[in-house]
Order: sequence, then structure tokens, then C-alpha cells
Amino acid sequence: PLIIQDNYQSRIGHMRFFKKTYKRMSSISFRLLTYILLISSFLTLIITALQLYFDYNKDISIIEESLKQVKSSYADSIAHHVWNMDADGLLTQLNGIISMRDMVYAEVSITSGKEPFSIHAGEKPENIPLITAEYTVMYERSGNYVSIAVLKVAASKAEIIKRLKQKFFIILASQTVKTFIVSIFIVIISNMIITKHLALMGKYAANLDLTKLDEPLVLDRKHGKFSSLD
Repeated sequence: PLIIQDNYQSRIGHMRFFKKTYKRMSSISFRLLTYILLISSFLTLIITALQLYFDYNKDISIIEESLKQVKSSYADSIAHHVWNMDADGLLTQLNGIISMRDMVYAEVSITSGKEPFSIHAGEKPENIPLITAEYTVMYERSGNYVSIAVLKVAASKAEIIKRLKQKFFIILASQTVKTFIVSIFIVIISNMIITKHLALMGKYAANLDLTKLDEPLVLDRKHGKFSSLD
């Protein structure tokens, strides 16, 4: 009777140990998932911020290149219209400038003549960051270049910021979903590997008695592979 009682108490003790170990491993799995999600989310934010930073600089470079293009493409024709006092032709040129991407305002200030005046197209928005450029309009007369006007151009950053905000939410959403799915698979695979060994250990502990003390615990793993369970 004493041997039977000791064997029963031993089995109960082993089963309690297995249950505690299993609960502990479940807790570890949950914490592992939490840590993976936190670290992955942090890295996602860093990568997203860097990508938006590079995209922002790229868009700014495009605007700056467009401003240079305005000078090379429109300066001569604007000079011609200013010299001939062709207001309609000037307005057509200025409307062509503001039709370019992110351009919002263009103005020609005529400095020659007794009464300087200006013509503009578009409006300068308030409380919106702008990139501006100013060019001297030169007219060639008898082999000499004469300054006859000033061309002022403004491009808005508002559309850049709007595009970046949209891109931010798209990138963040896609990266978050991808990170969550990968994290779930990592935890599932980890649990499959660990839980399989725990189940064998629990079965071994449940069948253990005084007549089987010399029976070894054999884990199901590839030959020659060792793990922390060894």
C-alpha cells in the first residue's frame, strides 16, 4: 500500500509540474508575441519615416528642377511679350507656368518704362510653405542684354505633404499587417516545436513509476540535433 501511494503521489507531482510548465510556456509565448510586435512596430515606424524622408527630398528636388525649367523654357518668350507690351501673351505664359506640377503662383514685374507694373497668375496661399524663385528677365537688343522685368514663381509644398500623408498610412498599414502575420507564424512554429517536446515529457512523467526509473526520456528530434532541452 505504501508503494502504491508513493507511486500515485509521484504521478500527481509530475502532472502538476507538467501543467505548471505548460502554463509557463504559454505565458512565454504570449510575451514573445508581444515583444516581437513591439520591436517590429518600432522598426516599421523607423523604416517608414526614413522612406518618407527620402520621398520628401525627392519631391523637393523635382520642384527645384521645375523652377529651373521655368527659367529655361519661359524666360525668352516672356521677354518677348514684355518688350512688345503684350499683356495677353504674358498672361498665357504665366498660366502655362502655374499649370506645372505644384506651381501655384507666377508674376512678372515690369521694371522698364516710366510706370512699372506687374501681371500675375494664380494666388499665393497663406499659411502654406512655399518654394520661391526669382529670375531677371533679359532682352537682347543690338547685341546687348537689357534687364526689362523680374519673373517670380512660387511652388507649394501642400501637395507634397498631402501625398506623403497618404503614403504614410498606406505603408504603415501594409507593414503592420505583414509584421503581425509574420509574428503569428513565428509564435506558432515556436509553440509547435516546444509543445511537442512538452507533450512527450508529460506522457513520460505520467507513466513513470518505481518499476520504470531506468527508462530514458527520448525526445522526437532529428538525429544528431541538440537543443536547450538536452
